[in-house]
Amino acid sequence: MRTAAVGAAILLVLGACGGHSPGPPPLPPGLPAQVDGIPYQRGMVYGIFGRHGMEFHRANLIALHDLGVDSVQMVVPHSMETIHATTISGGDPDLTPSRESLEQAVELAHNLGLRVFIFPIVFVRHLDEDEWRGVLAPSDWNAWWDAYEAFILDEARWAAAHQVEIFSVGSELLSTEAMEGRWRDLVAQVRRIFPGLVTYSANWDHLDVIGFADTLDFLGMNAYFEVGDAAPTLEGLLQAWSHSLSVVARWQARHGKPVVVTEIGYPSRRGGTIDPWNYLGTGEPDVNEQDLGYRAFILAWRSRPWYAGAYFYMWWDDAQGGRGYTPRGKPAAETLRRWYTLGQP
Repeated sequence: MRTAAVGAAILLVLGACGGHSPGPPPLPPGLPAQVDGIPYQRGMVYGIFGRHGMEFHRANLIALHDLGVDSVQMVVPHSMETIHATTISGGDPDLTPSRESLEQAVELAHNLGLRVFIFPIVFVRHLDEDEWRGVLAPSDWNAWWDAYEAFILDEARWAAAHQVEIFSVGSELLSTEAMEGRWRDLVAQVRRIFPGLVTYSANWDHLDVIGFADTLDFLGMNAYFEVGDAAPTLEGLLQAWSHSLSVVARWQARHGKPVVVTEIGYPSRRGGTIDPWNYLGTGEPDVNEQDLGYRAFILAWRSRPWYAGAYFYMWWDDAQGGRGYTPRGKPAAETLRRWYTLGQP
């Protein structure tokens, strides 16, 4: 439920939104409204983190609405000190959105007619070489699961209270995925709290381990496949995607559920299609390679009958000439606008 102060602020902000009437952007020709009962999601990951304020949310969410986005994913990071820790904390104001900021964003998105996807993740503060959240190894797994369940259930309760439509129970936690009983129990607990759609985001190279997929409403995955080379072309990227998509298609056929790409993006740098997962890459800035990655992804995935949309990572600021993932102010944003509003890749 929203507070009276937030509700009043939203009414004031919406009054200043000019011609932006409530309602999702119209669905363009060629894009389905649903795939096997799951809404097709014209998505974007919306970066909030420590930012706040109605004007910040107004400017960004209206820009996304104008881009044709009808679904916004809001990431809620909580942190572990190392991969061996057993506690999970959400107390960093620079990392985790405040409840007030998140409430403002959700309510404003809803008032613009956008669908909201709450996406809790684990952020590991101190990493050694080759460490990331996919290789968690807590000193006490029972203690870690207690902490993780408390985190996820708290977010699910909040999401339910704010009429959020979609909720993820986890993302890229590869070392936990074989613990099927734990995941089944967690999903069951979330469903007792949260009435919307529930998923889990699998890593692109670790799909087959998700033994609890039958408990989910749709199959979620990131799609950071390494499809590029030193001199990428659209034809070459599409050829590489044909192999990668055969892997996804086998996974989908095994479970018989729609697939939503919960995270896909490309840094705007040379080599960004070679290792799109590498946020520390140092290639020269190249917005055209980023755009090439967007176009190839859209063309490769669009005709798959089980594909129910994607969330592009992510809407954020980027310095002039920067290498960041955001499409904002770059050719990739226009490519996405054509797809989301006209159905033209």
